[in-house]
Formats: sequence, structure tokens, C-alpha cells
Amino acid sequence: MWLRPLRALPLRLAVSFPLTQRALHASARTHSDEFRINDLLAKFKNPGSPYYLAPGEVGPASPEDHSVSRPLAGQDVAWVPPPFRTRDRAPKLPHMDGGYDRVRATVHEWFDSNGFDAEGRVEWPVAWGDSDMYRHINNVSYCRYVESARMKWIESLVPDLGEVGEDYLVREYGRRTGFILKEQAVRYRYPVTYPDSLIIASKPHSIDPDRAQFKIHCAMWSLKANRLALTCESTCTIYDFDKLQKGVMSDAVRDVLRARAAA
Repeated sequence: MWLRPLRALPLRLAVSFPLTQRALHASARTHSDEFRINDLLAKFKNPGSPYYLAPGEVGPASPEDHSVSRPLAGQDVAWVPPPFRTRDRAPKLPHMDGGYDRVRATVHEWFDSNGFDAEGRVEWPVAWGDSDMYRHINNVSYCRYVESARMKWIESLVPDLGEVGEDYLVREYGRRTGFILKEQAVRYRYPVTYPDSLIIASKPHSIDPDRAQFKIHCAMWSLKANRLALTCESTCTIYDFDKLQKGVMSDAVRDVLRARAAA
């Protein structure tokens, strides 16, 4: 059907018609590409983005180079906390200071690359009262931080557990089923001092339905020092508070834990 009208047209018009169509498609692609490029450039300028490029930094050398433009958290790099101050000239706490956004981005990158769960992560501001006589955070305080992070991670399981999810978060003692801590081993890697903020991430592993237990590996990162401060290995058991004995790991709980461990 298209051939006859085109034959009747002058040669110049018949040739220019498909060229015009191609030009319109090329123009649409150009606008779409321009939008994607601008979006990517905005990520390069955002300190909270993994794509952030600080002044003087360069991107990957080639498309095959999947390294980041800056050293990841935990690598041997000189890190100086930002000197931002509030109006009264008192130092800002790290969790309130935007100068630490770049560290936050690299810490979460490190957690992701080491298989930690993206859900249930906590940023915990260190309290001055948690310090001991040597100005280091007291060893017991670390365990409290880990305890709160573990509870936050368990709470993140509730939406995935569906109807039985609320059974594991009943606050009233002596009812239903829940998770209890069987044992934990803590390794102190770096002495944290006030002021600081800690980012804590968890990941489950070694799920054992027969014994109704599983393990949680936890890592704690110091924003001020930009280094790993603590690791903890915890064993959690499902407990029946009605019968005051070890509970049973249901298929729903088993499947959710395995899915989180494999993510």
C-alpha cells in the first residue's frame, strides 16, 4: 500500500519522508539519553550515592572495571572526620553531620558486598554515659547496641512472616512463641570513643530447623574512625513461652530465614 503513493511522489520527497521519520526517532532517543546522562551526573554529585565522585577523584578506567571511584570502607586510607561545627561552635554528632554521608555510602557498600541483610540496619549515636574511665565505650554497652540491632532485624522479619509474624513480637511475658538469645561471642576490634555513631548490620546463617535455632552474624562500623569496630556471632533459639521450653521452627520461619540468608 505504501509503494504506490511513494512512486507518485517526486524523488526528492520520496527519499526525504523516511529520513524525516528516522530523524524524529533519533531526536527522541537523544532526549532519553540526555535524561539518563543528567540523572547519572546528579548521582556523581550526591555524597550519599555510591556513585559519588569527590573533587580530584576519577571513575573506572573502562566498562570492565567494576571498582568504585574511592576506597571502600575498611581499606587502608587516611580518613579525617569533617570539621563541621554548629552555630555555638560545638562539634556536631556524626549522626547529625552531613559531612559523614560519604562514609555512610561506603559503609553500606561494604555491608552489601559482604552479604549483610539490607533490612534491619541501625545507625546508633554513642552516648557519653556509655564511656568508661579510659574514655572508651564500655564493653557491656557494645552488647546493648548489638541487642537493639538484633531486635530491629527480627522486627524486619514480621512483614515476611505474614499472619504468624506478630506471634514473634508479643511484648507480654509468657505468651506465644518468640526468639531468645542462646549464646553470643563478641570480638572487639577497635575502641570507640564519644562522640561517634555506629552503623550495625546483621545477616542470618546456619539455619537448623531440627534444633529450632539459627545464627546471626553482626558487624558494627564506626563513622568517626571509618573502620570496623566490632563483630558478633549470636545463636538464637525459637522458644515457646506458653510451655516454657524450646519451640518448633515452622516452615514459614524456616523459609524466611533461608531467603534472607541467601539474599
